[in-house]
Amino acid sequence: MKKNILFIFLIINCCSLFSLSPDWILNREKQFPKDKYISSIGEGSSRESAKYYALAELAAFFTQKVESSIKSDSLLINYNDELLKKESLEKSITVTSVAELLCVEYTDYFFNKREKKWFVCAYINRSELWTILSKRLELLEASFVQINQLMVKEKEPFKKIILLKEYLNFTADFESFYYMALVINPEGCGKYLNVFLRKNELKQELKNLKQHTGIHIRMNNENMDEIKIKLQSILAAEGFLSVQKGARYFLDVKINLNQTFFNGIYSCIPQLTVNFIGPDGIINSFSWVLDKISSYNEMTLRRIYIDALENLLDERFLSECIYGGKNE
Repeated sequence: MKKNILFIFLIINCCSLFSLSPDWILNREKQFPKDKYISSIGEGSSRESAKYYALAELAAFFTQKVESSIKSDSLLINYNDELLKKESLEKSITVTSVAELLCVEYTDYFFNKREKKWFVCAYINRSELWTILSKRLELLEASFVQINQLMVKEKEPFKKIILLKEYLNFTADFESFYYMALVINPEGCGKYLNVFLRKNELKQELKNLKQHTGIHIRMNNENMDEIKIKLQSILAAEGFLSVQKGARYFLDVKINLNQTFFNGIYSCIPQLTVNFIGPDGIINSFSWVLDKISSYNEMTLRRIYIDALENLLDERFLSECIYGGKNE
C-alpha cells in the first residue's frame, strides 16, 4: 500500500513539473515551426549563462548550415569548435557567428526547480531577417556595380589598385550578410552569386597589377639603409615590386634628425617625410614628427630612433602613404 502511494506521489510530482514547463520546452516545433523560425534552447546555472548558450546554439546553427551550403564552391569558413562544448563553457563562453546575429528575440526565462537550472529559448523569425538582409545586400550590390564600372574605365594602374581594394573590402562586408541570408533563403541569394565569382577573378588581377607596379625608393640620407630596407620589406609583403630601374612610381623619403649634443647628452627629434609620386605627380604626401629621443651614447641614440622610425612605418606607411587612408 505504501509503495502504491509513493508511486502515485511520484507520478503526480512529475506531472506537475511538466505541467509547469512552458510550451517552448514541451513542444518547441509547435511554438517555433522550422519553416518560419530558427530557434535554440539554452540552459545554465544562471539566466545569463542560459541566454549565452541559446545564442551560441543559434550561431552554431548558422555556421554549420553555411558550411554545408557552400562546400561545393570551396568557400569554407573556420569556426570556433568550442561553441559545441557546452560542459566547459559555463564561465567563459564566447559566442561567434558568420555575422552579428540579427533579429534575435527571447522567451521568458524558466527555472526548473528539480534540475536547478535556468532555461530560455532564443529565436529568429526567418521572414523578418530576410527582409533586413535582402535590403542590405541590395545596397552593397549597388555599390559593387558602381565600383566595377569605374574599374573597367580606369587605365592608370595604381588608381585601379585602389578601386580593386575598395571592391574587395566591400565584398568582405557583403560576405557576412550573404552567408547568413544563404541559411534563411538559399533561392533568394542566387542573384548575388556573381559578386563572389567576380571577387576571385579580381583578387588575381590585383595581385598581377601590384607585381607589375614597380616602385623606386629615393632616400635623401644615404646613411639610412635600415629604413630603405624596411620600406622594401613592407612593399614586398603587400605584393609590390621594389625596383631600381624602369619604375613608374617613386617614394621620395626625407629624414631629418634635428640632432643636438649638449652637456654630454645626444638628442634628436626625427622627422620623416614621404612623397609617393606617380606619372601624373604626387599621389600622397605625409610627414611625421617623433617625440624627442635622448641618450648618453650616440650609437644607442641611433638604434632607438631607427627602431622608432621602423615602428612608425609598420603602423602607418601603407594606410597613410600608399593607400592614402583607404581600405586599410
